[in-house]
Amino acid sequence: MAAKPIIDLDLIIENDKEVLKKVISKLKDLGYTHLGEMGISGREAFKRNSCQTPFTNSKKEWFEHNLYVCKKGSTGLKNHLA
Repeated sequence: MAAKPIIDLDLIIENDKEVLKKVISKLKDLGYTHLGEMGISGREAFKRNSCQTPFTNSKKEWFEHNLYVCKKGSTGLKNHLA
């Protein structure tokens, strides 16, 4: 049995707490739940709330994916890209 492909998406931001707060708020509006760092410094994880996340007016069902917001230059980002 073949596994379903799940893509990891990394959104890279400057190391700025205010920028992170704004990004978390915008992603919440799009239907994501913020899960925090989950033990990986510099990488914030997000969970989709439905198969239609990110929410758009089209009610499109999106491919399964993991979404992370990573601080530029962080070890968490470097490890994720390795």
